[in-house]
Amino acid sequence: MFINRQQLYPLQYYLYNMLANVQFIANQANASPGYNINIPLETTKMATICVTIGPIILLYPFAQKYITKGVIVGAVKG
Repeated sequence: MFINRQQLYPLQYYLYNMLANVQFIANQANASPGYNINIPLETTKMATICVTIGPIILLYPFAQKYITKGVIVGAVKG
């Protein structure tokens, strides 16, 4: 909300904009007579889900030992 530089926008913002643009294009194509364009809205949503979940699935196995170590060290007092 307060970020002015486009390089600092989060990934979720770009994905939301992409889905909003696809939805807008689909609505415009359906509203215009004479155009018979079928835009795959569900496919676009599934692709964005893969883009967001992919790095988590690929990174977690390598970082798992550090995550569990941090949880254990944080739980020990003294």
